[in-house]
Amino acid sequence: MIRNPFSKGKHVSKFGRMLSGMTAGLMAATSIIGTNGNFLVSNALVDLGTFTYATETDMGSANKYAAFAYSYYQSNHMEGTFACENFHPSGNDAFGTSHNVDKYVDPNENFLYIGNSFGNVDGLSDELKMVQQTNGMDGEDLQWTMIIPDNVRIVTEGINNGNGIQLVSEDGSYKSNAFNEKKNLAKEIYHKNEVTYNIDFLQALTSLQTYQQYWKNVDTCGDDAGQTKVTKSPETVDPNDRVLDIACAEGGNVVTLTSEELRGNNINIHAKDGVQDYSLIINVTDLSDGDKFMRNIKIDDS
Repeated sequence: MIRNPFSKGKHVSKFGRMLSGMTAGLMAATSIIGTNGNFLVSNALVDLGTFTYATETDMGSANKYAAFAYSYYQSNHMEGTFACENFHPSGNDAFGTSHNVDKYVDPNENFLYIGNSFGNVDGLSDELKMVQQTNGMDGEDLQWTMIIPDNVRIVTEGINNGNGIQLVSEDGSYKSNAFNEKKNLAKEIYHKNEVTYNIDFLQALTSLQTYQQYWKNVDTCGDDAGQTKVTKSPETVDPNDRVLDIACAEGGNVVTLTSEELRGNNINIHAKDGVQDYSLIINVTDLSDGDKFMRNIKIDDS
């Protein structure tokens, strides 16, 4: 389902190709607070709500994210939040919501969630140093909250006279960029064991497979007013300029495309004239592990 826009295609893991969906874990909490490695033990979890798993007909909380994957490889600039077990950042590319996507933001579930590690799946933080840029968002109700692995320290001491923030691996070997103010990285930053909002990614992705199995048998394409109209550029158009135009009807829209069609076309998604509220699911066939989609996607002309 497409709700949050991407500037470009993303390379995600095999599980993550469903891209866009958790058990509310009441875990014994050890809150890691302070600037010098001191620990403060607290039994009270910060109430950020809970993650809702997908059903056959609803993506649940996964639909709140621009990218949802077990291992997320950020290979270009993006405008939106993501949730993943393992995050592979790119220092040259920013992340996080901006005013270009603010109409897609749910202030009650606006999180950037990293469950296990920055980089390697064994929990090492060798890629932590690549956390350098965020898009930023004016207005506290629109800026995201960041949830990070428990083995990454939140350090303020020595960063802009104590006003800044930096993420540091447990042994101090790896450090993110130093942000002069906390809000330059996130509105709030919590460890996973401090909050009520936790994601079991295996369960979440399994539930998304149930959702996928249901919707792959649905197709709303057609020429009637209440159907989804898909138009492709003629073969005479330069391959770099070809566009696949998807005009959506009121309510739910479902179309099926091959991976070749996605790779070979820019995508333009928009509402039909007079349509006020719509959603779109794109079923993709013939996918191979490691497929990359590097075309432009435009949603509602933005």
